[in-house]
Amino acid sequence: MPKKLSSIKNIMPTQQSQYHSSTTEAGVKESQSSLELTERENKYYLVSKLEGGNPIAIDKEVRLSVLLELSGMIDIEESYQDGKISVNRIVIHSDDKEKLHRALKISKGYSTTLEDDDLLARLTIMFSMMNKQNFDEEDLELKIRSLVQQINHVDKIPADIMIKCIDYMTKYKEWYPSYADIYKFCGDKFMLRKKLTNALHERIKYLQ
Repeated sequence: MPKKLSSIKNIMPTQQSQYHSSTTEAGVKESQSSLELTERENKYYLVSKLEGGNPIAIDKEVRLSVLLELSGMIDIEESYQDGKISVNRIVIHSDDKEKLHRALKISKGYSTTLEDDDLLARLTIMFSMMNKQNFDEEDLELKIRSLVQQINHVDKIPADIMIKCIDYMTKYKEWYPSYADIYKFCGDKFMLRKKLTNALHERIKYLQ
């Protein structure tokens, strides 16, 4: 007998929380841990900044916060086409490791994903409001589980953007979306935060 959607969380794979770094050798662990947000910090960004936030406004906020933290020692080159902003290149000039570490944590904080259980619940509600396709319960469970994995642990789509995506899909899509549909909506919306985080990582690595 197929499982009900209410039981879907029980088939989610056991994974290490995104809020806890893995155990490594002492020196590496100490270095990496200083760049990771604590669970409390992630919760702060999720609740205070991202849930209910507007992705465009949040991009402006993270840009300004990092700019101030680095005392302006950063260049972000962008282009505009078809009403969309593309981040072409980010060049960081600061050599201050402490400021770079703080800036990285800011960028990571604004990139926090929804917690797995929360995303799972939101996706399940979304699918329940759409026209059914040729999926049995087990197929649908696998689809939603796979979406959670891809969204939170592969592409790491920030919470504010994912919430907007689910709201849009629920209102304007009649049929179950594919991951391609979701990424098409979200992909360009978190490029600034993704590229900013990568650039800060690379600058810190270069200075080590």
